[in-house]
Amino acid sequence: MSGENPGKGKDMGQKHHPADSQTGAAFPVALMGEATTFEQRFYALVEAAADLVWIINSDGAAREDSPSWRAFTGQPIKRDGEWAWLNILAPDDQKLLRDACMHAIRAQQPCQTECRLLRRDGVYRTCSVRLVPVRSSDGNRCEWMGIARDITEQRLAAAKRTRRLEREQEARGGVDLGPSGIDPHRLVADLNAPG
Repeated sequence: MSGENPGKGKDMGQKHHPADSQTGAAFPVALMGEATTFEQRFYALVEAAADLVWIINSDGAAREDSPSWRAFTGQPIKRDGEWAWLNILAPDDQKLLRDACMHAIRAQQPCQTECRLLRRDGVYRTCSVRLVPVRSSDGNRCEWMGIARDITEQRLAAAKRTRRLEREQEARGGVDLGPSGIDPHRLVADLNAPG
């Protein structure tokens, strides 16, 4: 039963992270003893909220390999130097994310941005990326957790809705009829027209 997935309601005592949603592979984790309900909830939350999860230290170096990173990118996370893991970002986005992370680390505050990450099939996907501090029990920051969610489909759907609205407005001669479908300027003119 070592491949059971605690994020899917399986026995948490098996010491595995939730399974990757695309490959179904369970991720081993070094838990001390049986997982608590809190840990079960944490793993379920991570699985539900993120496509990729990784840990960096305050100088930007990845601390450990990440199964979700490998599943999304098809390669292990680069741990051979500060910020080496940024290699999977679109070149234009690498500085953006590094600067956002560095600002968050200096301010000791979470940060969130969007950038394009290279998926294992060679296609860049727009992702919402968030970096949050993981503090020790005494309140000191000891590492940072990065999470990313692929939002490409949402962005494409929003762009499609915008294009459709623009085409509809163009077909009406550029008049925005608003939610009621009535031209407010014409309505006012009709109401003010003499008897």
